[in-house]
Amino acid sequence: MAKVFEKNNVSIKVNNFLKSKARKYMVAIQNKSEEEIRALWKKQSILGNVGPLMYAIVSYEDSSIELLHEISLCVRIDVASTELKKVTI
Repeated sequence: MAKVFEKNNVSIKVNNFLKSKARKYMVAIQNKSEEEIRALWKKQSILGNVGPLMYAIVSYEDSSIELLHEISLCVRIDVASTELKKVTI
């Protein structure tokens, strides 16, 4: 098993891939207010496009704990709703 501080090439490639997918959202949220970021989140969540934006928000150093918590709750609710729909079909 690899040590904690050793370089993990798979993790690096996965992280680089996620960054490339989220890059436009990372740029879009720079210097935005939390309300503007929330509005973008709501718009994208309606469209079902949350993965790249979530990565951008989580990676953004100015994201507050409240914003991160709110987004994590939305994702949990969406997952629960999807699972519920699958069960009832």
